[in-house]
Amino acid sequence: MKRENIVVDGEFQRKESNPSFALFDAMDHHMWGESYSRKNVIGNHEVIRNATHDQMEKIKNRYYWPNNSLLIVAGKVLHEDVFTQVGQVFGDWVAAGFDPFVEYPVPEIKPLEKSDYFVIKGPNVTVPLLLIEWQGPDTRNDAPGTYIADIFSTIVNQHLGKLQKALINTGLAQQVDLNYLTQKYAGPISLFVVPNPAKMKECLAEINKQIEIFDADDYFTDAELAIAKRHMEIRELKEEEATSEFVHILSFWWCSTSLEYFTNYLSNMNNVTRGDLQNYVRKYIKNKPHCAGLLINPTMEASLNPAAFFKP
Repeated sequence: MKRENIVVDGEFQRKESNPSFALFDAMDHHMWGESYSRKNVIGNHEVIRNATHDQMEKIKNRYYWPNNSLLIVAGKVLHEDVFTQVGQVFGDWVAAGFDPFVEYPVPEIKPLEKSDYFVIKGPNVTVPLLLIEWQGPDTRNDAPGTYIADIFSTIVNQHLGKLQKALINTGLAQQVDLNYLTQKYAGPISLFVVPNPAKMKECLAEINKQIEIFDADDYFTDAELAIAKRHMEIRELKEEEATSEFVHILSFWWCSTSLEYFTNYLSNMNNVTRGDLQNYVRKYIKNKPHCAGLLINPTMEASLNPAAFFKP
């Protein structure tokens, strides 16, 4: 057990070695507050190093039951043989006499009440890094919104889209990506930007301008919407090509929502309209509470002076 504690903690340290880790970790604290540990999947050093056998047993006895499990067998196999062999291996595994999520209910994520801006410093970053996040839809309360979120991010990230042109083509930023992570509890919407250090203030102003027009009738064309949908279709086909990867994808969707969510994904995604996308922006992004974090090298502070403009 002690050896494994060291191994897992080493994985954490490797993740920490990425200069951007400090920004994403600070964002999780600001975004999720008391629910931080639920979103921080890597854990923390103290818990990892001091985890005990009794704690592992407690977790196992709460969740590791056949009525809370999914077994996926994929590849060139015989259907009936699989069921026979699975029965031989797992047939005597007795189900729990309870539903773990009824017995141990998961609390809701506390909504953001106001926007929160913060600046952190890291000696290993060579350019400023900007991250803006909103609490987005989840699969329990707004499953249609999760499809719409995926489509909107795909549209915005197209190289010929308005956001890319406004920030990259003008030299205000070196990189900009809008992403949404499908979750059962408050999926985050994230806008990650690598600003031009010489135009930091102008970059932030343009980002805010773009967010204000995300829901404009002409923010994207019909062709851009069609391309985004086609891109999503191709991505799903690629994910299904490798069996070893596909089983991980299926298990993710089963845990996050349901297998039906996955099997109906493309049809639901293709039904997304321009109006759906505009309503999504208005419900989750535009004029909504958000967290914004800026990671800079300590030597940049004097020249950038973020306190003068980086605020709600």
